[in-house]
Amino acid sequence: VTEACDEKYISEGSMSGCHVGVKKADGTKCGRCWFYDDQVGKHDETYDGICKRCNNAISSWEEETGNKFSLEVPEEQPEPVA
Repeated sequence: VTEACDEKYISEGSMSGCHVGVKKADGTKCGRCWFYDDQVGKHDETYDGICKRCNNAISSWEEETGNKFSLEVPEEQPEPVA
């Protein structure tokens, strides 16, 4: 843990002596499952912004249902008026 994380993101338990650390995930966030994967967008799949696992799941769903998947981009919400 101490080698993988910046020092400011490491904590040591005072009673247990356990080390806990946090670091930014490697890769790109999948647009469907939000997991980080270093292969998102780097393989020749039907949907570019998602991981291979999600591409496979979508392809199976499309074959079973006959429907076409669309990755919806959320609309921007207007700023609340004070």
